Amino acid sequence: MNKKKLLLIAFLVCSCEYLFGQGLENFNNYPETTNAYHDGTFTGQDGSTWNYYQCRGDSSIVAPSPTLGKGRTPTAEMISGTLHNGIGTLSFDYKQVFSTNVSLDVFVNGILVYTATTSTEQGVVKNSGAISVNISGDFVLDFKQNTNTSGQVCIDNITWTISGGPLPEPTNYPTAFTATPFAFKINLNWTDATGAQLPTGYLLLGSDENNIDPPVDGVPESIDPDLSDGTAMVYVSPGFRLTSSMTSLATSNTSLIFSHTPILERISITKTAERLPTRML
Repeated sequence: MNKKKLLLIAFLVCSCEYLFGQGLENFNNYPETTNAYHDGTFTGQDGSTWNYYQCRGDSSIVAPSPTLGKGRTPTAEMISGTLHNGIGTLSFDYKQVFSTNVSLDVFVNGILVYTATTSTEQGVVKNSGAISVNISGDFVLDFKQNTNTSGQVCIDNITWTISGGPLPEPTNYPTAFTATPFAFKINLNWTDATGAQLPTGYLLLGSDENNIDPPVDGVPESIDPDLSDGTAMVYVSPGFRLTSSMTSLATSNTSLIFSHTPILERISITKTAERLPTRML
C-alpha cells in the first residue's frame, strides 16, 4: 500500500472589514423546544448573555428559533447582551406563527428603529430588509411585542453590519485541530474559537507541496476547492467540519486552517501554527 505523507498546519487569521463587517445571531444556543412559555438566558454567538421573556420554542425558521408570546406577563421580549463595534444596518427573519397579525418593535440602545408587521400571513417567513441604524460603540438589541394583542412571532437569523472601523481580531484561536486520513479523503475537525470577538468562518488552504504561504494583509483569497492543479482554498462556516471538501486528494498534501471575521476590504492576519504530521492511507 502506498502511504502518502500529509502535513496539516493550523493558523488563526482575522480579516478586518473597514466598511461592512457583520455580526450574526442564529439562536443556535437557544434552549427552548416546547410550546411552554419561559423566561431564561443563553449564550449568543457573540459570547454575551441574551435574555428572553415569555418565549417558546416549538415553531422555527431554522431550528432552534424563539417565538415571542401574545398577551404574556411580562411582555414577551428578546434582549441581546452588550454587542461591540457599532451597528450600521440590521436585518432579521420573522414569521407570524398563528392567526393574529405580528406587531414587533425593535430597539437599539432603547431607540425604536423598526416595527415588524404582517397582514394575514400565518406561516410566511419574512425579512425586515436592511434597517438603517448607524450607532457607534457598544449597543444592545431588543425585540419586544408592541402591545399585549400583538400576535406570536418567531424570529431568527439576526444580522448586522458594523458602523465604521475595522473588526478586531478574534479573541481566541481555534483549538484541537485534528486530521483523520483515509484512502482518498481526510476528515478535518477542530474546536471553534470562543470569546467576545468570534470568527465568522474558517479558511482552509491546501497544496500538494509543503509550500503554503499565509494569506497577505489586504488580499482576499479566491475560492478554489479543486486540488488537481496543486492548490485549493475553501471557506467553512463555524460549526461545520470538512470531509474531503477539497477534491483530488490522491497525492501528498499540506493543508492550513484559518479563522476569520468577514472579508471585504481589509485582512489583518495573526499567524500561529500547530503542525500535525500524519499520513494518507
